[in-house]
Amino acid sequence: MTSARDFAALGRSELAAALDAGHPIDPDALADQVYRGVSLGLPELVDRLAWKTFAKAFHRDPQRGVLRGWNLRLEQQGVTGPIVPKQRRGHDFHFGHFVVKPAADYAMLRPLEHALLLDYGLGGNARLDVVRFIRDPIVAVDAGDARLLLGWTYLDVAGLRLPTPSYFTLERVGPLDQAFAPPRLGFGSRPQEPAAASALSAAVHAHLAHLPRERAELVAAFAGLLMRVAHADQEVSAAEDTALRRLVREHAGLGASESEAVATLVTSHAQGIAGIDYALLTRAMNEHASPDDKLHLVECLYAIATADDLVSVVEDDQIAAVGRALMVTRGSMLEIRARHRERLEVVQAARRLQER
Repeated sequence: MTSARDFAALGRSELAAALDAGHPIDPDALADQVYRGVSLGLPELVDRLAWKTFAKAFHRDPQRGVLRGWNLRLEQQGVTGPIVPKQRRGHDFHFGHFVVKPAADYAMLRPLEHALLLDYGLGGNARLDVVRFIRDPIVAVDAGDARLLLGWTYLDVAGLRLPTPSYFTLERVGPLDQAFAPPRLGFGSRPQEPAAASALSAAVHAHLAHLPRERAELVAAFAGLLMRVAHADQEVSAAEDTALRRLVREHAGLGASESEAVATLVTSHAQGIAGIDYALLTRAMNEHASPDDKLHLVECLYAIATADDLVSVVEDDQIAAVGRALMVTRGSMLEIRARHRERLEVVQAARRLQER
């Protein structure tokens, strides 16, 4: 059996090849387990200034059924030393919460469809915590064995994917004995996504019984995607709520009372909509909407994102994901995004750095 020590002397190209040659992981094999992590691929000075070893804990959330996890900062006892978490405010120093998803659901820099992906953007980390840009694809080193894993880190900033030289091994050390909640609740996705999507469509159709089902499905998709972006940061502000109601009223082709009913309906379904897969939310649009309709929807998504004056990184990322699911060309997405450039959080942050 391969051991974590076998990877210690490998260069980045060899680590990349090992990642590509890795094996799928049964997500259930990770649930409620703790792994020792060893950083690989970084210069020795970086390891000394940061940390060489860390831990990752995986937990099957009993209420949502979501497989999630977090990182633990460790006392540096060497790569084979005891696991001793650092302490902060009387608890193990936990940070960097993530949700485990199939890597095949993501457009990545390299073909790793066989991997699982640790998505920190869904983990409920604080909105200003840059850890939410991290994505970690992981694979099993040996087929059918989740005791030793290999991972790599890249960044996803508003749909721009940036590689890093950081690789790591994860070696199982034992069962989890304490679960920690993320800084913000509402993490990840909810179970039974197809049922949630169908429930939203059925509820809208019930309010719009006089419309053909195809039309009701389009209205549900339009309003649901607006809510998906409005709720991207796990809350809907008063300005976003007002913008959503206005956009439904002006663009869904409904009367005033029907528009208000649909807007109220998707607001009440906000948590459920947050967990519906993009492919399910956009299915009606892909089946029935024209290319111009899709571009118009993307414009409306940026309209609701700018309701609070600033398009946050997570909102920008959500819109990019919707665009991919709608099969809108990258050129068209960039053209629409450019019209809102001055209100993008990432642009304003870059400008502040330049002014220092």
